[in-house]
Amino acid sequence: MRKTILFQIVVVCLVLLGCQKENVTARQSQENKEIENLVIQVQELQNEIKGLKESDNVEEATIVKEQIITTDEFPALSQAELTNLGFTGKVDDIKEDLIRHEDIIPYKGVLGGEMHFLNDEIIVLSHEWVFAPFDDGHTGGYLLLNFEIEGGKVTQWKVLDSYLYGENE
Repeated sequence: MRKTILFQIVVVCLVLLGCQKENVTARQSQENKEIENLVIQVQELQNEIKGLKESDNVEEATIVKEQIITTDEFPALSQAELTNLGFTGKVDDIKEDLIRHEDIIPYKGVLGGEMHFLNDEIIVLSHEWVFAPFDDGHTGGYLLLNFEIEGGKVTQWKVLDSYLYGENE
């Protein structure tokens, strides 16, 4: 009889342990599913954010580029400054003057090329600053330039900053 009671106690204990294990396993399985769902939601939201950022940047950059490059006029304040200096020309007049001063490009051409400004990509930023891409057919870069007007004409060009592709800072 003792053996039977002992056997029954062992069986009951094993059944209780088995039930506990099943409960723990079921709880872990449910928690794992919840975690998986949350991970999927986070990934979807990250993708959505990335897509929104990319579309905003592209749209914004396109608008800014079109506004800068397609204008043949100076900003109003720059126009007033230029008028005060006696300048009566247009944006293209400043660009043409710069093109005649390609010697200010502080880099030598490579492989027989000669550095020159990319005329269609020069951007007159204001009454005193110009952004000017240049290349020699093999390599190139950008210049940020300052110009001065005296007597209604451009009298001086000064390189404020420059960058050559592949150049280490």
